[in-house]
Amino acid sequence: FPIAFPSAALNVIVSPVGSPGNFTGYALSEPLLKSVILTVSKDTYGLFYWEAIGY
Repeated sequence: FPIAFPSAALNVIVSPVGSPGNFTGYALSEPLLKSVILTVSKDTYGLFYWEAIGY
């Protein structure tokens, strides 16, 4: 699903809430769209923490 971020962000940190570590393989590949799409494995669910970095 798309999540809006400032266009100046270079990439995004995504972590499962309550879990250590981050998902890999995500970035603002289309910064001008001001969004990023997180792709996860089928049946993955839960709460996630989002942080835009790289201003």
